[in-house]
Amino acid sequence: MDSESDSFLKCLKCQHHKVDHDRSTSKDKMKCMIGACECKKFVPDRKYYRASKK
Repeated sequence: MDSESDSFLKCLKCQHHKVDHDRSTSKDKMKCMIGACECKKFVPDRKYYRASKK
């Protein structure tokens, strides 16, 4: 999967995009960097995941 479409994936927990999460850490520690968002782990929304794999 190319990184451009990967950036548009939304998180199931907080609905923010993957680019809004801290990608410098491991996948299970990708906390959201949007203001007061409490999301501590990026969980890809599967419908976006499937659409981007085409």
